[in-house]
Amino acid sequence: MENLTKEKFWNWFNNIKIPEKDIDTIIENEKKLKTIFKEKPFFRKYSDTLDIMISLLKDFKNKRYKDISSTLVYAIVFSLVYIIEPIDFIWDDLGKLGYFDDFIIFKIVYSHALESLIEYKNWKDIKNINAELHKGA
Repeated sequence: MENLTKEKFWNWFNNIKIPEKDIDTIIENEKKLKTIFKEKPFFRKYSDTLDIMISLLKDFKNKRYKDISSTLVYAIVFSLVYIIEPIDFIWDDLGKLGYFDDFIIFKIVYSHALESLIEYKNWKDIKNINAELHKGA
């Protein structure tokens, strides 16, 4: 058996394939996620971030945006699926406390993804500006 070097591990880890069905689950449940981010106190201040994450996932899925590691995309997908799926460490039916574990996972991913989310938003803004400029020409 071949030895797994640190370099081979990171190469494998950074090229994880994200199941498209998980991205589809997020897109199909976009309204549910937006409701959770609007109504649950932990999530309220991150509703704009949710919009950026969902937009990024759509562009990633459609191969319009590739300047992000698949590992980070996978982490975003995992955190959002965890929020909408009923299987949790703490049941969502327990009121505010029920979404605490969901928020902790989201916040950890958010802190690791923030720089990439800013880069994506800048890319998207520039793309939209260019589209507007070409539309008027």
